Amino acid sequence: MVIEIDGSSHEGKADYDAQRDAFLIGLGLTVLHVTDGEVLTGLSSVMDFFRNHSKLVSETTPPCGHPSTRGE
Repeated sequence: MVIEIDGSSHEGKADYDAQRDAFLIGLGLTVLHVTDGEVLTGLSSVMDFFRNHSKLVSETTPPCGHPSTRGE
């Protein structure tokens, strides 16, 4: 999972961002974008979005190495 907070530094870099996103997706990662404005003015809504996103909600056992599995 890649979470990117996009701000003014991304202006004029749409092609670069698209290529980077395609590379990351090609690695099997999910890329989520939120704007810096959303974070600054509506952080609780952004956090709700993450809490409810299907890729971030786990209905399975924790991955290997998680403290609840004692590192097994």
